[in-house]
Amino acid sequence: MNTVTNPISVTVASSPRTFYIRAEAGTTNCYSTASFTVTVTDNPDITVQNLTACETGTTGAASVNLNNAILTNPDGGVISFYNSLADAQNEVNAVTSPISVTVASSPRTFYIRAEAGTTNCYSTASFTVIVTDNPDVTTTPLSSCESGSTGQATFTLNSGVTDADGGTLSFYTDVAMTNLISDENAGLTGVQYTTGSRTIYVKSVSGSCMGTAQFVITVNANPTCDITGEQTVCLGGSSTFTATAGMTTYAWTGPNNFSANTPSISVSVAGVYYVTITNANGCQSTCSRELMVVTCGGPICTYTQGAYGNSGGKYCDGTEGGIPTVDLITQALTNAGGTITVGKLGSSVVMSLGDENCIITQMPGGGKATEIVPAGDYDICPSLPNSFLKNGKINNVLLSQTIALSLNVNITNPSKLGNFELQAGTLATAKPEGGCGSEVAKPRVCGHFEGNIWVGTVNEYTYRTFSAAVINAIIPDGNGMKTIAGLLDLANRALANVDDVKNSEDGASLSDIAGAVAAVNEVFDECAIAVGWDIEKCPEPPTLDLATVTTAKISSVETAGFDAYPVPFKDQLTIKYNFDYVSDVTIEVFNSKGIIVYSMIDTNSYLGKEVVITINATLEQQQVYYVRLTTSQGSTVKSVMSSY
Repeated sequence: MNTVTNPISVTVASSPRTFYIRAEAGTTNCYSTASFTVTVTDNPDITVQNLTACETGTTGAASVNLNNAILTNPDGGVISFYNSLADAQNEVNAVTSPISVTVASSPRTFYIRAEAGTTNCYSTASFTVIVTDNPDVTTTPLSSCESGSTGQATFTLNSGVTDADGGTLSFYTDVAMTNLISDENAGLTGVQYTTGSRTIYVKSVSGSCMGTAQFVITVNANPTCDITGEQTVCLGGSSTFTATAGMTTYAWTGPNNFSANTPSISVSVAGVYYVTITNANGCQSTCSRELMVVTCGGPICTYTQGAYGNSGGKYCDGTEGGIPTVDLITQALTNAGGTITVGKLGSSVVMSLGDENCIITQMPGGGKATEIVPAGDYDICPSLPNSFLKNGKINNVLLSQTIALSLNVNITNPSKLGNFELQAGTLATAKPEGGCGSEVAKPRVCGHFEGNIWVGTVNEYTYRTFSAAVINAIIPDGNGMKTIAGLLDLANRALANVDDVKNSEDGASLSDIAGAVAAVNEVFDECAIAVGWDIEKCPEPPTLDLATVTTAKISSVETAGFDAYPVPFKDQLTIKYNFDYVSDVTIEVFNSKGIIVYSMIDTNSYLGKEVVITINATLEQQQVYYVRLTTSQGSTVKSVMSSY
């Protein structure tokens, strides 16, 4: 009874379980019994996870350790990996090296067979491997011209990456990517480099995957700009100015709207000529050279009325060591035949050899320009009438200046000064290059920026202006020229009131005549060289109105805020922007006199950017400097102290 009804398929739920067997011989009722035990063995329990891996380089494939897919194996099953479920079930075609499997297609499913010892009991599971692309970074080389003559240029490193493939960028100086330049948080702009080339290494990170690339940054030097050619030519002559050879373009400008685009130019008009040269890298530099058109024949020597009143003076006359005041006067009187008459007969002052000390005593003069009143012929020695003097000095500036010009005209015989032609306008003269006696004018170099540094004017000319009224009143000489000798004649006629019109002569006021005479005495003072008429003066340097700086109250909100440090500074000053809008920025530095010493324009501003400026070449001594930062929203000025 209770026989197992279907012995070929019995479910055994509890283990171990004993079964009994009855073996009976036909119908004899004879039988025997036996028993056996059924033991149920568990299949191993395992849990798994899917795997992700970054591709190797840009291959699209990754090497994966399949063992990392197993999270738990509490039953200690023997693990093997397969490419299909059937292989796992049949235990065929197992993965031979699961610790390093190359996965080229993604996603890819693997199967696990976990077997319990030698019982042939097993379980299976599956997981997926996903290979993630590394960001494919593409780059482009960057190049820039140096800023001014600093040897440096500023780059935005992001510009070197044309495609980050969605990754976050960081930049390094070494291929091992250990020396970080900057990252997204530190800012990717405003990185400065010196002339030459270097490789920048870039990393693009997306999740746990990373792509790398590199690009080259090159800072190209600006060309060295130089102009050669004779700077001084005689009136009517010309010179050839030649700029630095080998440039791709040349752009000349000069007086009277002059322009040219050749390496060399022929010049004959006095003034400053500028050239901007561009090299093969597209970098530019600008330089200038001045042409001086002189009246040939060397320097012309004059001396001011103050010189003639200096008893201990010694002045340039073209000879070594110079000439004392007494000897200068003696030389002029001797060349004039021993006597010089100032004014005209009936209203004159007479100077003769032996009167040297009397002349020195009563010079220089001052006061209002007047005729000689009362009329008469007066000897300068022993002294002019008291009515002509004030505190022992001539009290008529027209008379004292005319005395000085009379002596000056007779310094040489024949008179170089007297034959000099005048015109209405402004006369420019230069000091001799080689000092007293030299016939070569000192070249003038106007103030300009060398890079970002302002270089002041060197050897600026002396300028004096002659009015049309005075020139019109001069009687032309036999050649139709209006000369300095003619101006002296006009001054003498004015002192004698030849035209009987008080306070003027032939339409020119006495004060204008006195001014013209003084201009001659001063413009050639101590042997200068005429370089031309109406030559443009050198530009004045940009300045800062210090009164507005010292009296202005700093507003609570700075529209162009910045910090400048360190203070005091020695060679370099760092400017840090405190504004958060986009604008071109002009940074200017002025000395304690309000004269500019440095200027630059930054076209790539952002909040927190630091700009390092070098101005050591302009430092004179420890003093206050003013930094002005100007944006589209306004300007801010701050003072800093140098530690020179």
